[in-house]
Amino acid sequence: MGVSIETYRLRIGSHNNFVQARQSMNQMKGKFWNHMLVMFYLEIFYLPCLKNLVTKIESNNEVCMWYTQMVSYHVYVPLLLRLANDVEEKPGPINIYDIVDHSFTVRADFNQGNISMFGINAGKQCVAMSIYAIVYNEIKSVYIWDTPLMNMLLVNANNLYAIISQHIQKDFLLLTDVPEILSINNDTFNLECSDSFSGALWMENNNEPYVTLEHAFHEVFDAGNYKARLLTIQANTVAVLIPFPDVFKVFDSHSRDMHGMPAAMGYSVLVSIEGIQNLTRFFHNS
Repeated sequence: MGVSIETYRLRIGSHNNFVQARQSMNQMKGKFWNHMLVMFYLEIFYLPCLKNLVTKIESNNEVCMWYTQMVSYHVYVPLLLRLANDVEEKPGPINIYDIVDHSFTVRADFNQGNISMFGINAGKQCVAMSIYAIVYNEIKSVYIWDTPLMNMLLVNANNLYAIISQHIQKDFLLLTDVPEILSINNDTFNLECSDSFSGALWMENNNEPYVTLEHAFHEVFDAGNYKARLLTIQANTVAVLIPFPDVFKVFDSHSRDMHGMPAAMGYSVLVSIEGIQNLTRFFHNS
């Protein structure tokens, strides 16, 4: 019995639908198990690891926060309080303009290195000029010194240098060469000297037998109650006088500016400084 073309097409179409349906079912089963495998991996491995990682990160953040708070409390806050209280344990370099008010400085018209004034003596007389300044302060207070007096003092001190230098046969005088008796304007003065102090300019602590500059100042002016001292730094000697408590006058016969700092075309000067600490800083800067 023959099969019509319509029946054949119907049967073929039904079979094709069956094949496609079975393939679809197989694909769905594959995807289903794939999804199940992914879910299993996420549930068993990935999510617990992720949770553990997040917990650690949160814990670390909390530790960091507490550490930051501890550092702020124990380090930053004390530093901030110290800054607020202006506590400076080791001050850095100080501006010389904060130490010396040039309006109180008295200068000569020249300095000890003036060859036209002092000839072969020029540049060698700082010890004699410093001791002369100390003694002359007993005749006329440094508070009323002026330029003409400074000029006169340098000329007379140069004459004193010439006498001492010729007597001891040396060009450069030492502090031990200072005479014990000095006569100026028919007045005779006996010089009483303390023990000498030695040390490095930038020493921070005493290291016997050497002392700091500030310690030496305290020993001379406070403990020793002396009115003046000779200070030699390298080969330069200056006179430091204290006309009033905690007020100092520094006489420097070398070439200086109005703040007492070295200058190529400067003058001999008398500068005013308040306080031993500022006095020490002045010599650190000069």
